[in-house]
Amino acid sequence: EAGLQSRQGVLAFLVMGSVFIVIDSAIHVVPQYRALFLRERGSGMYSVFSYYASLVVSDTPMQIVMPVVSGAILYWMVNLRPDATSFFLFLGFYILALQAGSAIGICISCGVSNIAVGLTVGPMVSVVFTLFCGYFANTDSIPVFLRWITSTSFVRWSLQPLLINELSGGDFTVACNPTTGQCSTPSGDAVLRQLRFDGTPMWQCAV
Repeated sequence: EAGLQSRQGVLAFLVMGSVFIVIDSAIHVVPQYRALFLRERGSGMYSVFSYYASLVVSDTPMQIVMPVVSGAILYWMVNLRPDATSFFLFLGFYILALQAGSAIGICISCGVSNIAVGLTVGPMVSVVFTLFCGYFANTDSIPVFLRWITSTSFVRWSLQPLLINELSGGDFTVACNPTTGQCSTPSGDAVLRQLRFDGTPMWQCAV
């Protein structure tokens, strides 16, 4: 089965691209309505938790419908694992990835004074978590005093279960020597071990 590098690439691009879009969208939420929120909270109409809960609940339907639709199209278009269990695990973790991105975006929007500042801080935070997710730089090559970023990277915990779901237990023909006709066939488990993505069960990634 060919396409090991393509499978890794499409899943990495899907997670990073989708999460960055969600973060950018969520950054607009709080600064846009901060004055209204402060006035109504000052009047005792609702608490901070109630406001946050309403944001999450109102945004959740779109955070479920959109990834289900786009994920279902993409999954079969790029010919990922053709079994129901893998497909629904993919959708579940994809939805959780967008939820994590939305939470990060709202967190950033709460800490900035206006949308312009948020749109500057958001990409910086996203890039740092992406660089230290363990996909571009192996965890062992990251200085010890910076590895805490890897452990807290929402990009890592979003990408890792998707790669485990797709690569675990699979064998992939990567390249064939035109002279000898021999082909390199690494296992998906070997790739996961190389990325240091093999030591954590999928359910822990969800947590």
